[in-house]
Amino acid sequence: MYETRRNEHDNIVAKDNSIFSWYYRQYCLITGLYMLEPWERLLFNCVVFGICAFIILPLYKLWNLA
Repeated sequence: MYETRRNEHDNIVAKDNSIFSWYYRQYCLITGLYMLEPWERLLFNCVVFGICAFIILPLYKLWNLA
């Protein structure tokens, strides 16, 4: 009576309910990373990490001096 159809994407997409996965998906959507190629995504993430490091490290050193 009812016919079940499966496509080729059913095996690729996996459901992940971890909170880190949700935050990573939000990060990709907000920054538009889902549109980039893997090498562009890696370069963008390195730049973001570098900027965060240059902001956090001086603040950490300044806070420890007080």
